[in-house]
Amino acid sequence: MALHSERNRYRVEQSEEFNRDWEKGVSEGWINPMADPVTLMKIKEILSYRPWASRGIVPGLPANVCTITFPRSAVYELGRVQVVYAIIEDDRVVNLRRLYPTTN
Repeated sequence: MALHSERNRYRVEQSEEFNRDWEKGVSEGWINPMADPVTLMKIKEILSYRPWASRGIVPGLPANVCTITFPRSAVYELGRVQVVYAIIEDDRVVNLRRLYPTTN
């Protein structure tokens, strides 16, 4: 029998675009390949339980598309890295769509 919290979890998936963005970030230096995978695991854990918790709405996109700020990387000091994700309620899936640096 599954625990209540396990039944309510969302499955977190990474899109091909997200994976390409991650590789680009590593090559350009705004993703730290030694430290940031651990941070990504934590973000995925949070989103699996509470995908609406850090709801940053993306103007011009559907209401189920949100952003979460990836904590500043040790090698990217000038701004923040944003993760764009979609929440698919019917399937209980959070799909990590994009990853990009911003100076905001």
